[in-house]
Amino acid sequence: MVQEPLTERGRRSRERIVDAAAAVVAERGAGGASLDQILESAGASKSQLYHYFSDKGDLVRAVIARRVGETVHCQGPMLDGIDSLAALRRWFDWLIEQNAERDCPGCPLGTLASELAECDEAARADVP
Repeated sequence: MVQEPLTERGRRSRERIVDAAAAVVAERGAGGASLDQILESAGASKSQLYHYFSDKGDLVRAVIARRVGETVHCQGPMLDGIDSLAALRRWFDWLIEQNAERDCPGCPLGTLASELAECDEAARADVP
């Protein structure tokens, strides 16, 4: 992986690329997301992409890290409070409600891991 940007401007540029990649991967899957689509969506150039990421796999791993972080941030407080079967059921009910609101058929991390298993075993291993 290429070194993290040192400037605020660099961090914003890198985040813009990861944001675009996350959206394109969510829509088309990691295998169906092309770098050109991601760059067009981000309004970035190939030189910017390769300044922040060594290749598409490196960018996909950044998307994985983002999704894992979002999932842990969102579910962490709820998981910390699971101390009974009733609390576990409340968490499951909440997950089902969240998936229905997002029209998501299942766990976003599980879905990503399943897809990556077919095209990028190294990236799939990054999904907890």
